[in-house]
Amino acid sequence: MWSLGAVAAELVLGTFLYGVDNEYDALRAIAETQGQPPDEVLDQGKCSLYYFQKRKKCLHRWRLMTPQVFGRQTGNHYKNQLDVLGCLKCIVDVMEKTYGVQQDQEVLIDLIIDMLNLDPKDRISPQGALDHLFF
Repeated sequence: MWSLGAVAAELVLGTFLYGVDNEYDALRAIAETQGQPPDEVLDQGKCSLYYFQKRKKCLHRWRLMTPQVFGRQTGNHYKNQLDVLGCLKCIVDVMEKTYGVQQDQEVLIDLIIDMLNLDPKDRISPQGALDHLFF
């Protein structure tokens, strides 16, 4: 469902949802537009420690490494700023500028947001997508 949500967003936007060229910047872009994945998801990730720092005695156990910290660890250098949407709901603004106000645009964005939920347990199922108001 995640991939379908990303493709749907790209079709609406006319460009990549996350126009980045590496995994670290993709995670940064996701965190900037949707927030950080839940700790429970990161606890199960095989590569979480590569991109995130695990902290003790904090409300959120995981934190995405800064570009500087990640760059020191990997030897690669990353941009401090990414050119990404402020949030997924901002797709509506792009739609209105590009196409004008469209019927059901809010419902479509709601479906895209449901498909791009960061927690797989809470992400819309294929049947849920077919039953969504958009269809």
